[in-house]
Amino acid sequence: MMKNVFVLLAGLTSLTFGIYLFQSRLSFIYRATKTEGVITEIESRRTSSKTYYYPIVSYRDVEGDQQTMHFDLGTTGGFDYSVGETITILYIPDEPDSAKVWVFWEMWGVPSVLSGVGIIFILIGIGNLRGSFSQKRNPEVANE
Repeated sequence: MMKNVFVLLAGLTSLTFGIYLFQSRLSFIYRATKTEGVITEIESRRTSSKTYYYPIVSYRDVEGDQQTMHFDLGTTGGFDYSVGETITILYIPDEPDSAKVWVFWEMWGVPSVLSGVGIIFILIGIGNLRGSFSQKRNPEVANE
């Protein structure tokens, strides 16, 4: 029974954090300015087992100043971007370091995964708890 409660609580925590991140991203989009940036280089970072690639993007803010941003998410290969390519950037004018690339996984990937895992864990937890309670109320069903 405690295992089922733990699964339910883990699901609620994951869903809550996912919803918080969705709200945070929506707030960012509401306050952000959209501009175009150019990929100036692709940085590689090696871990013990893999090499990850992260694009570096340059863009001009509303003041006309050159800014640089690094992708938050890297890939191990098969990258969709190349040096010189133009991409859409969102950033908050007073916070040029807040820049994010306007692509699905950059904006919505983590909130979507957390919310989805949360919903799955909640459904599993509720289903298991219902099964536990019905077995306690009707022990003959469990023995058949």
